[in-house]
Amino acid sequence: MIKYNNDKSIDPKFYRNDGSERRNVLKILVIILVVGVIGYILGTSLEETRLPALPGEVILRGDMDISAANERLEKAGFIPLDEVKTDDDYDHLFYESSEVYGYPTTRSELAVAKSGKKSVSFIHYFDDESKENNMNNPGEVYVYIASQVTVRSRETPHRPAEDRDEIFWILRRGPSVHMTYADDGVVMLEYRYTD
Repeated sequence: MIKYNNDKSIDPKFYRNDGSERRNVLKILVIILVVGVIGYILGTSLEETRLPALPGEVILRGDMDISAANERLEKAGFIPLDEVKTDDDYDHLFYESSEVYGYPTTRSELAVAKSGKKSVSFIHYFDDESKENNMNNPGEVYVYIASQVTVRSRETPHRPAEDRDEIFWILRRGPSVHMTYADDGVVMLEYRYTD
């Protein structure tokens, strides 16, 4: 037979249900939820943050007209060579030689799409060390600029699905950067803005 001892009874505070356990669990859940929301907000804002402009880049928008884009380029120190030239799809404006990524450009070009397309491109052309240099045999200028764009943009270069000989980077909240050989021995670096 079991003898119960009233002196050794369990203190009622251990089995009394006053709701404090639920409050503690709710506090922990609210803290986890708040930390999760803050983490999500910080993650999306950092993802959308625009890095500083790359060398030779002037931050433009795809919906700009050629005069507004030219005004920004002139403020950045690029000097136009002549008047606007027009073809079926684009308005073009060429600029004097400058230095980009430590190499002199042969020329730079602003190209603004016409007929409702929202596209603005700012293109730099460089002479590589040899006329034999092309996408199959890249030269020093091409390799150096491609590596610098990769490092500074913190993005990996991609190749288009089609068989075009170019590589490109898609920057966060910015342009896409395209690089190819415009001709043997002539490197082309394009900052393309679209909306």
